[in-house]
Amino acid sequence: MPAMSETPLPTPTSSSVSMASTVSSSAPSDSPTTDSPFDEIPHLRTFERVVKIELENVHGCEEQFLRASTGLSSEMKDLGHKYGQKYFSFLLSSALCSPSRLADLNRDQVMALATDIVHRMVSSLEKYAPYVLRLSCAYVLEQFEATFPASTRGTTIVVGGSIILRLVCPTLIKPELMGFEPHTPRSLPNAILLAKLLQHAMRGTQFDVASDELYYANQFIADTKDLVAAYLHSFPSTTKHTLIDKIGESQHDTCVGDISTLDPPASQQLRRSACCLPSSIPKSPNGTGGERPPLVRRGFSLRNLFKSKTDATSSAPSPPKCLHCGK
Repeated sequence: MPAMSETPLPTPTSSSVSMASTVSSSAPSDSPTTDSPFDEIPHLRTFERVVKIELENVHGCEEQFLRASTGLSSEMKDLGHKYGQKYFSFLLSSALCSPSRLADLNRDQVMALATDIVHRMVSSLEKYAPYVLRLSCAYVLEQFEATFPASTRGTTIVVGGSIILRLVCPTLIKPELMGFEPHTPRSLPNAILLAKLLQHAMRGTQFDVASDELYYANQFIADTKDLVAAYLHSFPSTTKHTLIDKIGESQHDTCVGDISTLDPPASQQLRRSACCLPSSIPKSPNGTGGERPPLVRRGFSLRNLFKSKTDATSSAPSPPKCLHCGK
């Protein structure tokens, strides 16, 4: 059998190579690129650099992260004041709306006020917390956990250090940072007490009964530390909500003396409703005395027909609940 002659393959010319490269570069990629949610962080490249520097400067000690005045702490404060002023004003309005009334509170009322702040934090997080700040915390926490994979206190160090230690507590001490009236010499001690209570609730640390002057606040810590921990865990997020502008102005009018942490008891509600009655009661036709206006009865409701009947003697009164989060 005659041997088959080998036909030399054509050598590609430079024009064909350039055309092939042009076609391959213009062809659509099989794996489309997706935008990162962190792209919405303002000046992202600068922010990434600042976070990297902060992680390098702690030299492997996670407890030193965000402990000093660094570039990252300044960035988080700037983001909080730029994007979160309305949100933090809502959280702290019950404490800072009137310095004179804050000064008149006793320690139990101050603890109730701190509880109110914690409940506001929990109840308003998903709808009203500023998205840019939550996104920034999510990025910092992601980088922190990549550097310290065995850490169990990442949310306390990163989110607590950014939100509570850099924004909430400084505003309690210096309320003019968020547009409130400055403290008076009499109101400042209670503001400092509020900040201490929130810091200990963030860390979950109890006071020493034997030596610490705040020993009486241990029950407050026990009642709120889990709520604060859940808040810090849920704060970092890449899910966007746009309801921050819908915080009602009435929420900002809550004053310290009202302490709207718990529903008032029934007797207090009756006293309040009595205060709303007209002061001038019309006299009877014979002029002998006054007659109270007839009581306004509630309208008929079909819903009452389907309520299950319970024994009045066996039903215990329900415990008071927070007006903000129902806990």
